[in-house]
Amino acid sequence: MKMRIVVLSLQTADAKVLASPAEKLRELGIEPDVYAINAEEADDDVLAYKELEDRTEQADFVYFRCMSDTCRFKRFDRYRKALEKCPGWVLLFSGNAEVTLMNRGLFRGSDGEYREICRYAASRGPENDWGMVLYAAHGLGKTDSVPPEPKSQRKDGIYHKGMDRNIPKEEYLKTLDPSKMTVGILFASTLWVYDNLAAIDALTDEIERRGMNALPVFFSAVSYKTEGEEGTKATFRKYFLRDDGSPMPDTVLVHTSFSVMYNSRDGEGVRIADATTITPRCWASP
Repeated sequence: MKMRIVVLSLQTADAKVLASPAEKLRELGIEPDVYAINAEEADDDVLAYKELEDRTEQADFVYFRCMSDTCRFKRFDRYRKALEKCPGWVLLFSGNAEVTLMNRGLFRGSDGEYREICRYAASRGPENDWGMVLYAAHGLGKTDSVPPEPKSQRKDGIYHKGMDRNIPKEEYLKTLDPSKMTVGILFASTLWVYDNLAAIDALTDEIERRGMNALPVFFSAVSYKTEGEEGTKATFRKYFLRDDGSPMPDTVLVHTSFSVMYNSRDGEGVRIADATTITPRCWASP
């Protein structure tokens, strides 16, 4: 039995990384036929886009993951027509809750199935990507195997190559030399979740080679705000400010492809307006 899968990634983890767990379908006697591509490649190469379109119209399962707005995929208006023709399940999942809900109609399963498969997408990580693929295979009648429950991931933390992956803040701070300048690094948790950290390692190594402390922090950036979730401001307070409110690092390098200022004001809702700078001594690198 074959399962045709398409994975499209827009400004988030590499599509091939998201698609790799599908290979485990072979253990269940299912042959995965996977086409994985990043939106930038499909935008730049008309032949690659045509293959994406053709495969989508024949797929059993399409997973389109985007950081925020689908409009950043220049061919999306045309591609949406291909998604509508897909005979299988289509999950378009965005870091912007509005975008996800606006595309609920592309998913051919029930509301209950939609809620469940979104739980895997929201949780991220290789284990949850596998759970999502297995959930789709089960829902489409290709296997009787039941997927495991989604695994929760850390939303924020400190990461340094060669140290405990879950090192506590207090323990890490003890490794810093107070006589040296400290450089904070803020990067998206997707890199930590998928262990795609080569760029962070290189940046940290260079900072330390130049005689400074590095304070690399990953965080989960979402474009909506709910009760109990403080947004980016909470990350700065937790890792970059002392108890008295003074900044701990001398500067902060923001290693993301998006603004970290969304949802840093008080209030709830989608895309809360930008706030004033957290502290004059913290700024984003170009």
